[in-house]
Order: sequence, then structure tokens, then C-alpha cells
Amino acid sequence: MNVKNIKNEKLRNLIHAWQQEDGVYLVNNTIIGGAYYLFLNVSIIEDGDKPTYFPVLSVGFESNAMHIYYVEKELGYKNNRDKILYRIPIESTPDTVKIYKNGEEVYFNSLGVIVEK
Repeated sequence: MNVKNIKNEKLRNLIHAWQQEDGVYLVNNTIIGGAYYLFLNVSIIEDGDKPTYFPVLSVGFESNAMHIYYVEKELGYKNNRDKILYRIPIESTPDTVKIYKNGEEVYFNSLGVIVEK
């Protein structure tokens, strides 16, 4: 993933900062883009760790709540799917956002909001 290819400067700056640590990050950009952005990062590999990637992502909406499901799998080699930015279009802002990794609820490392004038 090349951060330079992200057109929105505020989103690009958030992703650039978040690339320094593995984690699950969510950006609310509903004001100008009608979307959330989910950034998944597992690019930092420490001694003894195996590289991982994200083969599956799905999003569901229920009773004004957004549920994000993703799968993380180990690989035996380094790959180019260890940092992924997903655009999740929405029609209305949900009251609740939950995220599940391999079927278990997890939590966001950080949340961001992009506000444009």
C-alpha cells in the first residue's frame, strides 16, 4: 500500500501515522465521503512471528449498528496484503460500530474523524 496514492490529505496523514504500529484503525469520513475507512495493519514482524494477511472482510448493518468481520491468517512468507485500507460506504451514521477478528470481538487501536469545512 502506497500512502502517497491516498488523495485526501487528512486521511493520508492518519494512515501514515498508523503504519508505525500494527493494529485495527477506523476513520469516520461521513461528512464529505459518506464512508468509513478501515485500516488493518500487520506489517511489523518481530522475531519468531509469522507474516499474516487478510483474506476476508465483510460488513453488516443491523438496528443502527455496523458490524465488521475480518479474517486474519498466517503465511509462511512476507506478502503485500499486510496493510489494507477498506472504504465502507454508508447511507447513515451508525450509533455503534463493532469489529470481529476470526469470529471474536476485538477493539480498535485508534479512531479518527475527518472534518471538512
